[in-house]
Amino acid sequence: MVIKIDPEKIKVSSFRKYATIFKVLSDENRLAILQVLENGAKPVNEIATQLDISQPLVSHHLKILKNSGIVVSCRKKAFVYHALVTPRVIETVNDIRDLGEEITQLFEKISFEDEDSFFKHFPVCFVQNR
Repeated sequence: MVIKIDPEKIKVSSFRKYATIFKVLSDENRLAILQVLENGAKPVNEIATQLDISQPLVSHHLKILKNSGIVVSCRKKAFVYHALVTPRVIETVNDIRDLGEEITQLFEKISFEDEDSFFKHFPVCFVQNR
């Protein structure tokens, strides 16, 4: 889905639901749970065992993931299984991880000692006064 935004009419409120998803994805336990669910639906006890965290903690984070629409659940006999609503969730998490690694590497290489070195790396940032 492509979001087309008129640069003259950007409204902060138009990003609210997307910001909510980023907030949900900003927790390391939830990201780990999503990685476990990458290979298919799992019950809470299996997720807790794989991550070596308590079942109540897993349940708490699954509730947040379910409320955001990222995870769905269904009961099968004595267990409730949890699954990703779409595999794109993992693709996105992996893309964000890769972006984080790229940003970290770039930040370590760039020198901001003076204005010239900054604009050498970021020439499009330079705005001339008219």
